[in-house]
This record gives sequence, C-alpha cells and structure tokens, in this order.
Amino acid sequence: MNKAFEILARRGQAEKELKTKLLKKFPNCSLIEKIIKRLKKLGYLNDEKFTREWIESRIRTNPRGRILIRRELLAKGVKAELVEKILELVYNREREKKELRELFSFKKKRYSPDRQGRNKLVSYLLRRGFLWEDIKDNLESEE
Repeated sequence: MNKAFEILARRGQAEKELKTKLLKKFPNCSLIEKIIKRLKKLGYLNDEKFTREWIESRIRTNPRGRILIRRELLAKGVKAELVEKILELVYNREREKKELRELFSFKKKRYSPDRQGRNKLVSYLLRRGFLWEDIKDNLESEE
C-alpha cells in the first residue's frame, strides 16, 4: 500500500498502469487486487478523473491532437469507451481545431515558406496527432 501511495504521489495513474507497476515491484504479491480496490474506494484511483486530468495537462503543456492523446491513454490501459467519452467532453473537435490554429501560427515561423518547409510543418503536426483535413484547412487559409 505504501508503494502504491508513493507512485500516486508523483502523478495520477490509470488503474491498469498502477497495477502493472506494482506487479513489477512485487511479482508474487496476492494483495495487489485488494490494494487497487481499496484505493478506488478511497478515491485515490479513478480512471475517469485521471483521463480528464491527462487530457487537460497534455493540451496545456504541449498541444496534441485527439489521435495522439487517445493513443497515449489506451497505452496506459484506460478503456476505449471512457477515452472517447472524456475526449468528447473535454477536447471536442472545435477545441482541437482552435489548438491546431494556435500551434500552426506559432510553428510556421520556424519553418521556411518553401515547399520543403511546409512539408516539415505538416509532418510535425501529423506527428502531434492532428487530422490531415484540419492541417490542410490551415494551410489553405494561409495562402
């Protein structure tokens, strides 16, 4: 239980993520399931709250598109239905487009205006998880 609190003190965790970390530290421990249930009951472990906070943090610190955020959360073991539900509430399409516009205007200064620079900018935005259609709309509005 102490190790679980230690892990949770650093940052919030998804249920599966915490369970994996505890199993790595204590591979033969039969109490891990009970600890997970207890933490959920006490309110220290909540996938919905974790998902909401993760999305907000990602948008605030380093804007990403829904695709990349979804991939990160699924890798952490959050259920797909929950990810979709929270993404729709917290990071809907309009907010994603707004974040992309802001990131696009900030980053376009770093790339040359020629074709190669535009391709690099587009590649960067695609790697950040934004949709091609939205990137294309921003490129067309620049011209």
